[in-house]
Amino acid sequence: MKKLLIALILLLAAPVWAGPHIEYVTPDASATQAGKVELATDTETVTGTATDRALTPANLTAKLSAAGVALASSGTITAAMMKGQTYTNYNQANEATQTLEAAFDGANFCIFLSTTVAKYYRIDPASGDSIYKDAATAGDGKYVGFASAAAGDAVCFRAVQTGAAAYDWIVSYIGPLISE
Repeated sequence: MKKLLIALILLLAAPVWAGPHIEYVTPDASATQAGKVELATDTETVTGTATDRALTPANLTAKLSAAGVALASSGTITAAMMKGQTYTNYNQANEATQTLEAAFDGANFCIFLSTTVAKYYRIDPASGDSIYKDAATAGDGKYVGFASAAAGDAVCFRAVQTGAAAYDWIVSYIGPLISE
């Protein structure tokens, strides 16, 4: 039985002749082939810089625990950014407006203000979306925000279905959130 097991291992290991000894080579893994993989570091996982390495549960924990990405200047929060992430205004120096792409089923994210600056920080919905604050909305395309960014203020957005194929935003917040 032991000889049979050794014979099977030798057969499956794909031996390669390398001089006076036999070397066993395991191919690199791919989407279509089993094989060996290199593991990503926590830094590569958090930054998303490694596209050819595998994640471990510890890498995933590091990614999920990483500090939020800073959105200190004006920009667009894309659909890909609306999947449970947390963002900050770290190092905000000027007025900042984040424009949201259209709300969709399951969309949610939070913005935590970590920098105090006497500049506004506002969030504009897509033109056909409303933001509901305190059970009311000012209408489609109307913004919410903080008149003067203060560390500790925060706002979280969650998409809710408001029609057959329509979604709007509800917000929960800490601090003096204003609306248009």
